[in-house]
Amino acid sequence: MFTMTTYCENEYLEMLLKRYNNQMDLVKEKLLNGASWESLAEDRQKITELAAIICKSFVANTNGS
Repeated sequence: MFTMTTYCENEYLEMLLKRYNNQMDLVKEKLLNGASWESLAEDRQKITELAAIICKSFVANTNGS
């Protein structure tokens, strides 16, 4: 059953995925422009944190359905 809560959760998950993809694109661009992997530690940490939040949100969303 599709409820407003489900819609909001899906919208939140979609927003998180967009942020994740944007951050990934930023890191790829920086690497292609010559940045070292080590210099991108903060960016990589953001990606890891977003991935963890996405995973938790997805699990919560699928368990609540």
